[in-house]
Amino acid sequence: MKTIIHLIAILIICTASVANAQYSFEEIDIWTSGQAESNPRYLTEFNGELYFSANENYETELWKTDGTLPGTQQVANLNGNISSAPESFIVYNGALYFTASESATGLELYKTDGTAAGTQMVKDIRTGSAGSFYTNVNNERQLFKIFNNELFFIVLNTNQAELWKTDGTEAGTIRVYNFGGVGFPVYSVKGETATLGVELNGFLYFAVKYDNGTVSLWKTDGTSAGTTFITHGFSNIQEFTVYNGFVYFAGESPSNGNELWRTNGTNSGTNILYNIFPDDINFVGKSSNPSYLTVFNNELYFKARGYDYTQNTIIGSELYKTDGNTLTLVKNINTATNVVDTEGSGLNLPKFIEFQNELYFIASDNQDNEYDLWKT
Repeated sequence: MKTIIHLIAILIICTASVANAQYSFEEIDIWTSGQAESNPRYLTEFNGELYFSANENYETELWKTDGTLPGTQQVANLNGNISSAPESFIVYNGALYFTASESATGLELYKTDGTAAGTQMVKDIRTGSAGSFYTNVNNERQLFKIFNNELFFIVLNTNQAELWKTDGTEAGTIRVYNFGGVGFPVYSVKGETATLGVELNGFLYFAVKYDNGTVSLWKTDGTSAGTTFITHGFSNIQEFTVYNGFVYFAGESPSNGNELWRTNGTNSGTNILYNIFPDDINFVGKSSNPSYLTVFNNELYFKARGYDYTQNTIIGSELYKTDGNTLTLVKNINTATNVVDTEGSGLNLPKFIEFQNELYFIASDNQDNEYDLWKT
């Protein structure tokens, strides 16, 4: 039996009672020869069909399916007998956008209406074979951000990165801002992926990294003149999250380590909100490392490392929340001490998700050495 990665169409057959629902599974085998793997990726719904990248006969191209084997077909072959390797799918303005590679142009921006004739390069931004985009093989980055009804992204242009946007036309694919060759916009981690930024009050907030390793906070209204510097002094900026009229983020600085910050878009209005972990416990660093920022029931929940001053004990990564004024340790889930005066972490990859007005997540109380499903 072939040990391959399959694309599975799940056909749900509903009966009169949901409790008695039955499920059938159908394998859609794209590359049918021997032990070969089609390795489908980037599954994205568009116009009632599922689009993805798949490998057949050692070529990775754009495919789609309606959920049946006869309705599964290659949309376009963009690069002859060499893989075009489409990545980073996003639906925007009535088309599916993605990056793909041709030998003559490298990795560039494409769009499709679902037909071979309607699959085309939007613009060869960086002429020549070098390409304009980061590779995104494991979909670790969300390369595109829809803002002001345009698609924003980072372009690798010669030896620098620039902020660009498109309205879907070649003429409307333009540079927003060049950072002078000493700085470049970066994708910031949010949970388990990386994004360009977040939108608040008509501005897109994002991070810019400089050649000296420092990172600054910027914003743009989508124009060159409206792209402005806010503040600097960070070595990293992650976890952009909009909450109660501010952009919250995890900012790492030499003086405070990695802590929770927020900004209203001005220099004076950008401040560290909580220095959760003490700065003077040098053997374990200064950082609380807030991450997985999630808005739930009008409060901001996140994972962070803390300190119990009454017990003089380091608290591992646990569940915190704030309303913007008060910081609360929701629960210290794992209180087992793994080294002297240091507790284990209850949260590792919490994967917060709201369901029926409760927040579900994955955690461990160290009772059975397993991670389980929790809620609050």
